[in-house]
Amino acid sequence: MSIINVANRILDNLGTMTTMRLQKLTYYAQAHSLATTDRELFYEDFEAWDNGPVSLELFNRYRDKVIIHRGCLIMSLYEREHPLNKSQLKLIDTVSKKLKNCSGLTLYNRVITEMPWRITRMPHEENKYCEDIILKSYMKTYYKAYPAI
Repeated sequence: MSIINVANRILDNLGTMTTMRLQKLTYYAQAHSLATTDRELFYEDFEAWDNGPVSLELFNRYRDKVIIHRGCLIMSLYEREHPLNKSQLKLIDTVSKKLKNCSGLTLYNRVITEMPWRITRMPHEENKYCEDIILKSYMKTYYKAYPAI
């Protein structure tokens, strides 16, 4: 499973959005999966960038865009051969529904107060580049105690 499959489902559910919002929604989908199923939804990681968690894989797919539309994320052969199953679709749809009214800025303001991003980002100065990975174990522990949705 790839973050691109998840991002495409979120775009199908919610339509056009900023790339910041899409990054945060995929992050919360991963967090919800880790907390509720003890399994990752997708294999990619998130880095603790200054503007919140960012998946480099997702970022590289839309590098030149600020707004992203349905169908903009072209799926690789691997991604097409590994579609979302029913339980994954349900999880993503639940996250999409619960967070549908949250803007990218709202999600950013929320995520930067949460332990997984803060502890990963802590050694770095504000406004400085950071490519440290937010550990999935941090996400799982934190969001079990403080649900993402």
